[in-house]
Amino acid sequence: MAKIVFAFERFLYFYPMSFFTADYLSFFKELAANNHKEWFDANRKRYETSVKEPFKAFTQHLIDELAKKEPAFKELKASDCIFL
Repeated sequence: MAKIVFAFERFLYFYPMSFFTADYLSFFKELAANNHKEWFDANRKRYETSVKEPFKAFTQHLIDELAKKEPAFKELKASDCIFL
């Protein structure tokens, strides 16, 4: 398990910004100030492209990296792990 934790920490150090743009954080900052359905509906496409898809790709990449060391992760898909 310690090897998996180390691999995860190393992964987070080198890879997260290749998945997320500045708009990822901007979306959540704006959402905090506009947390209502109308705003979200108007920004739904942005959510899909700047939040949902990058997070799903990041999660799948993380699973794939962990599966290299731990066979239990080999059949796991991002959609099994996240609710978006």
